[in-house]
Amino acid sequence: MRFAAPFHIVNGILHDRDYKPFPLKPSCFRLTDDREAAETFLAGCKTDRVNMIRLELTEALLTEPDGNLKQGAALDLFDDFVEECCKNEIYLVFTPITEKIKTPDGKTENAIREDEPIFAERYFDALFRHVNRNSQKMFFEYENLAGIDFLPALDCFTVTRLNTYIHHLGCFIQHFFMNQLLELYFLDHGAIPGELASTIEAYPQLSVVNWFPNPEKVRIPAEIPGIPESAVKAYVREAGMPTYLDCPAAACASKALGCKNVFGNGGQEGFITLEADCPMEFQLRFPCEVKTAKYRPSLRKKTDVEIRKDRVYFTLPESCYGVLEVNYDVPDLPHFTMYILVDPVIPAPEKALWLAPGRHDEVDYTAEKTLAFAPGVHYLPEDRLRPVSGHDIYLAPGAVLKCGLTCEKGENLRIYGSGIFDGTLVRRNPGENWKGRADDSFIHFFEGKNIIWDGPMIFNSPFWNLVPEGTHDMVIRHHKAITWAVNSDGIQPRSCVNLLIENCFFKCSDDSIAIKTRRASGMHSYNITIRNVVTWNDAGSSLEIGHTSQGDLLENVSFENIEIIRACGGLCHIYLIDHSAVRNVKYENIYMEGNTFKVPEINFTISQNFYSTDDTRASIKHVSLKNLHVEEEFCGISLSGFDDEHRIEEVALDGLYIHCGESVKAFTGELPYRKLSFADPVKIG
Repeated sequence: MRFAAPFHIVNGILHDRDYKPFPLKPSCFRLTDDREAAETFLAGCKTDRVNMIRLELTEALLTEPDGNLKQGAALDLFDDFVEECCKNEIYLVFTPITEKIKTPDGKTENAIREDEPIFAERYFDALFRHVNRNSQKMFFEYENLAGIDFLPALDCFTVTRLNTYIHHLGCFIQHFFMNQLLELYFLDHGAIPGELASTIEAYPQLSVVNWFPNPEKVRIPAEIPGIPESAVKAYVREAGMPTYLDCPAAACASKALGCKNVFGNGGQEGFITLEADCPMEFQLRFPCEVKTAKYRPSLRKKTDVEIRKDRVYFTLPESCYGVLEVNYDVPDLPHFTMYILVDPVIPAPEKALWLAPGRHDEVDYTAEKTLAFAPGVHYLPEDRLRPVSGHDIYLAPGAVLKCGLTCEKGENLRIYGSGIFDGTLVRRNPGENWKGRADDSFIHFFEGKNIIWDGPMIFNSPFWNLVPEGTHDMVIRHHKAITWAVNSDGIQPRSCVNLLIENCFFKCSDDSIAIKTRRASGMHSYNITIRNVVTWNDAGSSLEIGHTSQGDLLENVSFENIEIIRACGGLCHIYLIDHSAVRNVKYENIYMEGNTFKVPEINFTISQNFYSTDDTRASIKHVSLKNLHVEEEFCGISLSGFDDEHRIEEVALDGLYIHCGESVKAFTGELPYRKLSFADPVKIG
């Protein structure tokens, strides 16, 4: 077995002995004399594929008062733990002192050598020379040793005390390990006091790392299991931190109508997902040279990127969703598209029935208030999750459920967490059901109320992604969708009442948002708000009402603060083919870039086609558009009513802005109409 040690930290990233980035999956354990706890922990590490452990020793159990090692259960367990890690190729960063150093000796600075350093020097010498009873190797000879963390509590040091401590203990470390062992200070022990910063910086062997971020601020899945890896490597860190953390990147796909750049010239798409409540710095490494890179959305707020050879660097000040486009303007290099999905931290439940990864032949949805899915791949009966009233579902970061969801008349429930619903194994029914209930949809809520969907992502849905049908008082937030099958509408509300959709990302191969009414779920739909959403649709429209709206009335619909990255069909789009009346619709602060086919940004139509289900036509009245922003050019307006009785009336526009590079100018010319029939002209202001 050829071990990856000795390790190196290069530009904030952990590298192996060959100076290749090492995909770090760390965990931390305090070793005492509790054998059962140690064995349980190691079993979990094998299951979770942990490859590095910070092993915190309890020196009171391992040493005599003078610092020499003490025979007993704790030392035997130490031997077994080290040997087991070596056999399983799990690397160790050991913290030899966890207690004694935390109590200042109360003596003068000049007398410190009479107490802790003398103890620690004997302890280090005895520990490094200790012969493991299993392998007969000395501890310092183990090839899976990665580092030592010998300064766990800086708050009890003065400058003189710290200099003395480092000076005397450093010589023992370097005598045994040369510079082959990383000497580390972990920031989760505490920030470095300002008066000690220069002392730490003056000690070149010591690296400050943040491999265990505060889970209340940053949560990164160890892997995205069950989904192919991306060719792109991603690293992230809290802004200002010294070292980057591995962030797993998975591959995905696109239909990419009219946009060959998305994965052109042999390129690829991928995504990363994490939770963060603080500014985050990103470093993405591509398998080829990077000549151009752009982060979108970019009209409302620009995100600067820096290119260094095969890497792109950028910072996001808060949780948000966007896309990094690489080499789109370079014909002789592969093109890459990376979806960057940063949720706020979504706390795990304090009490839940946790399900380990695997096949769940039977699921008791009522056993606890919350049913929680741990990281890993999960398989459900009939490829469906079926939540029930009064009980919640939690998907931990890194949990991948190979199923869809059906919730029939559920009430007072919550589906939350940043795990993934993966539709790869879910069957798509032949044909297209546009007349009845949305039972074919991947995620389906029918006639429920008081429902919260907060966080889960949809990946590779076979059909309509998420359909709330006939629901009342529902909230959908922090939802992400990356899908590419035909008819994979991002979200398709049908006859909903009091629906809020906010802080979401839709990348799909049909309408991103398609609001409808259906006879099967209610003839009156109202009070629907969509805000702070980012969309990318490979086909269909971005912000649509229609097509098949079979109810009597849809009213009070608001689209606010929407950023459209790419669109292939309509942008602000209403298309009605049945008898439904649409009233009181608002589009406000809409940012539109990537109008692939240069279609009219404002496009309202009343028509009849193959999908129509009745002989009566619709009407559209009182639509306000305010603060529309477009990239490079405004492509126009199309208003097409059906006849004198089925018209488009009272459409108003207040504020239209054109973005060209850094320039933003108000549109002041005559509005260009592609079509104006059976419709009132747009009222300005």
